[in-house]
Amino acid sequence: MATIGELARQVAESHRIYDSAFRSLTASTAMKTAQIALAERAAFEKSSIASLSSALSQIVKLDTTSSSIRALAMANASINSLVESTRVMDSVMRSAIEHNQWWREMMKSVALRDQVADLALKRHTSSILSVSLAAQTKFMQLESHRLGAAVHAAQSFQESLHSSLDRFTMSYDSLFDFIGAQPSTIAELAPVVTQRPPLEVYLEFDLLEKITLPEDEQSPTDDERIGLVSEDRPLEDWLQRLDPNLVNLLLGARSAIRVSNPDRARHVTTSVRELFTHVLHHLAPDDSVRGWTSADDLFHKGRPTRRARLLYINRGINIDPLSDFVDADVNSAHTLINALHAGTHGITSRLTDRQLQAIVDRVESLLLFLFRLNGTNQ
Repeated sequence: MATIGELARQVAESHRIYDSAFRSLTASTAMKTAQIALAERAAFEKSSIASLSSALSQIVKLDTTSSSIRALAMANASINSLVESTRVMDSVMRSAIEHNQWWREMMKSVALRDQVADLALKRHTSSILSVSLAAQTKFMQLESHRLGAAVHAAQSFQESLHSSLDRFTMSYDSLFDFIGAQPSTIAELAPVVTQRPPLEVYLEFDLLEKITLPEDEQSPTDDERIGLVSEDRPLEDWLQRLDPNLVNLLLGARSAIRVSNPDRARHVTTSVRELFTHVLHHLAPDDSVRGWTSADDLFHKGRPTRRARLLYINRGINIDPLSDFVDADVNSAHTLINALHAGTHGITSRLTDRQLQAIVDRVESLLLFLFRLNGTNQ
């Protein structure tokens, strides 16, 4: 039986084919290109979906499977079911593309026909599944190692991460369980709801891999696999529109990676933490949050809590599983980066360029996620 890693690569190949076909679409070639791409992968997908369902089911049933791996496997089973159910979603997808601004932007000016709608949906779901399986593969490889081993972290480091990772992966499973139980929601919701969470999980585990395994044992970054964000506006553009001064914090974090300074790790972690705080407070100012809710549990000493601000940013979609995932996502990133900040938990080695870059990548992705969610309020 194929391993999860092998199946992840097969799904990534499907996504590359769908993506290439989608990008080549024009009004005159749309039907032919879509038909070729769909036919080319039809036989493959029938067997690969069955193999993946079986492999994920076995992982979930194993007594030795950790709660985090079980949650990831269950999330991927739900995403796999979305890939299976795309055919029954054609009419919903056509309606969504015609009436939903988010999907219209993704479709550009392509002529809307059944095969084109199917291709757009398969491109979307295959990218989600590809990245999510890659994330699960990374984390499964870390199971037999002590987290933070590559930076000589103390045992307390792993203990501090355990509960946040469990909550993170369980909220991820809950999100896709909700979507998988109602497949039509994938066409009704903004693409960011399904597109960004897998990348968040992938980059969290990529950072864990960078600080746990020796560099020669780390898996190479598959830029095509995580290329589902290639259509994003650069973070600098979002920051410039919000507050031009924030761009300097981002550039400072990036440039600190390349400076041979013994204090550069603290500089990077301090910059990205400060950048996140400023963005969060700009997107969800105190007065705006107060005008939106007066719930006692969302305020502390008269000011909105972090959860209150995240709920405010996410108010345009207002789905509990998504709100829970966003909160867990932020908490997991903060827990990990705070643990690396200023050499806590016994970390004695200097963080490498790759490790510092992974920290910056993690926070940049998280900020893009928040900006995209905030955009659904308009």
